[in-house]
Amino acid sequence: MLLLLLLLIVPAEIHNAPSKSFDLNQIWSLFKNEFQKIYNSEREERYRLNIFAQNLATINYHNDRAEKGLETFTMGINKFTDMSFNEFSLKYLGTRFRSSWFLGAPITHVADPSENLPKFLDWRESGIVGSIKNQGACGSCWSFSTASSLESALAQATGNKTTLSEQNLMDCSWAEGNLGCNGGWMSDAYRTVMRLGGINTAADYPYTARDSLVCKYQPTKAAVSLKNYASVDGLENMKSAVAQKNVAVAMEVDNKFQHYKSGVFSSNGCKNTARSLNHAVNLVGYGKVSESGKNSTRDEPSEIDYWILRNSWSTSWGEDGYARIQMGQCGIEMVGFYPIIKLHF
Repeated sequence: MLLLLLLLIVPAEIHNAPSKSFDLNQIWSLFKNEFQKIYNSEREERYRLNIFAQNLATINYHNDRAEKGLETFTMGINKFTDMSFNEFSLKYLGTRFRSSWFLGAPITHVADPSENLPKFLDWRESGIVGSIKNQGACGSCWSFSTASSLESALAQATGNKTTLSEQNLMDCSWAEGNLGCNGGWMSDAYRTVMRLGGINTAADYPYTARDSLVCKYQPTKAAVSLKNYASVDGLENMKSAVAQKNVAVAMEVDNKFQHYKSGVFSSNGCKNTARSLNHAVNLVGYGKVSESGKNSTRDEPSEIDYWILRNSWSTSWGEDGYARIQMGQCGIEMVGFYPIIKLHF
């Protein structure tokens, strides 16, 4: 609620309105308190305030367009608003491009043309998607995406939610080419689980958001193991896979996504190329909305098809940690994976 109120009082052209500096300082103070921001020096704080003001101008300009029906999503103040996109990218994005990303994937998911898929699907309603997590200032999104897909597969098989260890993947996946906080790839993380024989729970192997070269995996405490994993690409194949599973996917994040708050995200700034994929998330459902933003109950020419995206930037970002993203945007269907598990009892 605080952040919504803040947006309402921020002037639309704050960087061109010195008479409004009191408003900016007031909002800045509230922002620092809300997100417990502490800076090392006055010089750093001035630097952060300047970035904050620029980002607020971007947010307000975009939201003015959204109010006029020219955008399908809104932006908002969040913990990243005092960060440039370059800094944000270095700290929070972390997939590593591979020219042969499907290499070694034992199974390729292909949609069955006879499938009758539901118009709306949300795996959160089935109770198989775990709580939103926070990766912190560490490019470990690949481990969160992998762990989330494993958690959902385990919940589907057993009916129970289990929180698995991202740190287990980070510490033990160097041999497969993953680089901890400096990025990784989901299929390589699956191969780590297969090599180790399982993955521990977060309680047994807590997250630290730091790199370690020491793998502390405990085989006797494996929560789940992998039989295999599958790759999936393309919109129709991805929709078929998401209708069955929580799918770990790569996407391209741009500066608009950094400030995303609600609605169906789209961006003409995304390059939609393999090399531009820089973040790992999960697809946990899909749906349609009309251009007004309301869920469509019938086929309409103006419908927007979207994915329900699970992120790992805490519940303070987006729609309580989730986003809706328009299908076909930002490379979201370019590459995905899901696990085929075996249980430990």
